Amino acid sequence: MGRRNRRRFSDEQKRAIVQETEKPGVAMAQVCRRHGGAISMLFRWRVEFRLTAARRRNWQ
Repeated sequence: MGRRNRRRFSDEQKRAIVQETEKPGVAMAQVCRRHGGAISMLFRWRVEFRLTAARRRNWQ
């Protein structure tokens, strides 16, 4: 059997969720719970969007 409650996110949704984690004082775990995902998922998305420290400063 597969996972029946797997969520699908569009690229726009992923970007918005990743941007939420960039705000000061926001915990990644809280963002994940709110959107029904896992922290590992967020780390993958950060890599997917090539969110490096240098680029993150320019992304905001």
